[in-house]
Amino acid sequence: MKSKLLIQILAVACLLTTTSCVSFLEKVFFRANGSGTYSFSVDMSSMMEMAGMMGDEMDADSLLNELNMDEAGTMAKLEAIDGVSNVRPEFNKETNILSMNFDFADIKALNAGISAYLHDSTQAEIIQYEIFTQKGNSIERNNLNLLMDTFQKSMMQGSEEEEDEFSMEFVKMMFSDMYYAVEIEVEEGIKSFKNEEYERKDDNTITWKTYPFNELNKKENISVTIKKK
Repeated sequence: MKSKLLIQILAVACLLTTTSCVSFLEKVFFRANGSGTYSFSVDMSSMMEMAGMMGDEMDADSLLNELNMDEAGTMAKLEAIDGVSNVRPEFNKETNILSMNFDFADIKALNAGISAYLHDSTQAEIIQYEIFTQKGNSIERNNLNLLMDTFQKSMMQGSEEEEDEFSMEFVKMMFSDMYYAVEIEVEEGIKSFKNEEYERKDDNTITWKTYPFNELNKKENISVTIKKK
């Protein structure tokens, strides 16, 4: 994902539109054999509204191209990873939700796919992160949040470079409605999980949600340990 470009687009969209700024949803589904599906979605309503206000009609293909999610960009990087398959960007015209989805053969492929997709485009090389680990009937997610780390880093740099025009207080106001959510689903069912910031959605699924620029609804710990049934 072209993180820096996405941040710039969303910042302008939040300023010019009346819709809720933006939201992110990361979903992981684990099958019993260790394989599964990963999905990362972005609500592009603000961006689409901004385009409409400017008289531009943005279709799915141009949107994917702008965000480097076409066959020559992110898709190619993901498809080159051993164990990653069925890479498919999707854009729902009714909800304005943009998603990148892929299947993974095992935890190693999942981590490689996330590392490639949420890569900070300001860095030359893709850093490989071990975000998920699996031992026996236990699945662990560490406390790394690659996109939000990049997002907040960019916001801080902006406030330092343009203190009067782009202060952190202004950033907090501009992105106060933005949230980042995680949904983890396990095929066998979830026996227990360790992290009180997560909530149980159903027998198989837990969720976590933070508003990073809203102190009243901000959560800090995205890590969790899941015991499967």
